[in-house]
This record gives sequence, structure tokens and C-alpha cells, in this order.
Amino acid sequence: MPDNTRLAVQLYTLRSFTQTPSDIAATFEKLAAQGWRAVQDSAMGEIETAELKKIADDNGIAVIASHVSLDQIEKDPQAMIDRHQALGCTNSAIGGFFPSKEDFTEDKWSAFIDRFNAAAAKLREGGIHYGYHNHSHEWIRFGNPLETRRPIDLLLERLAPEVPFELDTYWVAHAGGNPAAWIKKVHGRIPCVHLKDMLMGLDPREPVMAEIGVGNLDWPSILGACADAGVKHYIVEQDHCWRDPFDSLQTSLENLKTMGLS
Repeated sequence: MPDNTRLAVQLYTLRSFTQTPSDIAATFEKLAAQGWRAVQDSAMGEIETAELKKIADDNGIAVIASHVSLDQIEKDPQAMIDRHQALGCTNSAIGGFFPSKEDFTEDKWSAFIDRFNAAAAKLREGGIHYGYHNHSHEWIRFGNPLETRRPIDLLLERLAPEVPFELDTYWVAHAGGNPAAWIKKVHGRIPCVHLKDMLMGLDPREPVMAEIGVGNLDWPSILGACADAGVKHYIVEQDHCWRDPFDSLQTSLENLKTMGLS
């Protein structure tokens, strides 16, 4: 039987509609009506965990993942474990590490990875898998463009084997990488993937985010790589929408179903 939580919405896409409990409830109702059955908890306003769980349950929606900062985990790991367990959520990720230009060094990234591994180990004690979500700056080379070392290399080498990657297709392509190839690189440690398409906008030198199937990414190869790598949840995210975000999500959902996902 297919898992109806395979397709999920990254709620960051709808952050303007999730800042109060009543807005969160209305948003979940709209998503359920569109046919979504799973979400990633991210960028919402203050809401009690029990109330969020009730809203999700009332709408037949599972909270299958979250985004949590490293500071939050270090401050109170048990609180993070309790929240995720109450939601029935076993996947989480950091939104990324963003050092300043002056601090963009191998030493700074190595120190971050040490902190991250320690925090991830604490969450694993509660059955929560804490992963790393990329943007494109992880492909910047340290110090000199002719050097070969990049943050992504350090992450692959030094993150604990139990730490998953939450690769983002748009940002990999934005960095000049092949999303399918990078998904294959993290085979077996990518339970969740972020799907967003890349479209060339009116300015021919500026790519923009687009609904799945509207842009230029190679979705047959990407989805094939995801299936081979063991992806369980395909999370649709569109940080910036050029029309109503709910309409954008509807388009992505319909196109993904046409591509064979449901």
C-alpha cells in the first residue's frame, strides 16, 4: 500500500499564512482540501504542541519533519525531543550554516560540524534524526577558487554516518551541481528531500524558484535517484512564489502525481 505521506509541504512556503493558531488551522484545512497529507513544521508562529497536533489530526495531515536551529537543541534538547515525539515526528533538520564572509573558513565549518554532531546525537537518543539542509554556498571553495575543498566535502566527510542529508534540488542546481548525482552521493542517508524547480526569469541571468515541472530541472532523473537512494518523504518547498502560494503548491502536487508520485 502506498504511503500517503510521501508528498509533503514545507510550511516555510506558507509562512505568511501560519503566524497565528487560527491561521495555521485555516492553512491546514486548505492543504487537506488540495490533497496534501503531510507537512514539514517550519517558520510557524507560536502554537502549543498539543494544539498543532490536534489541528493536524483533524485534517488528516501528518507532521513528518521539522526545521530546528542548532541553538534550540543545545539550549534544551529534551524539549525538542518531547515536541517531536508528541507530534509523531522523527525527522528534523537544520536550515543550514551561514558564517560571515570573514568566517568562511575550513576551521569554522569544522567547529560547526563538531557542534552539529553532538546535537544530533542528543536527538537520536529520543529517536529523532537531525539532518543538514543545504543551500548553494556549501559549494564555495575555501580561500581560493583554485582550491578543491568546499564545505560540502567537509559535511560528507565529517558528519556522523547516522546524520542524514536533506538535499534541496534547487540549491544544488543553483550551485552548479547535478541534483540527481548528489542525491546518489548520499544514498541511504536521505529520508527527506526538498523539491523545488528552477526557472529562468525575465532577467536571463537570474534563475528563480518555480513549481515542480514548470522549470528546467530533470525530474525523471531526480525522482529516479530519490527512489534508489531510499527517500521516504518528498517535501515541496517554494521559498518565493510568483503567484498565490497555495496555487503554486497545487500545481506542484498535480505535476508530481503526473510524474508517478502520490
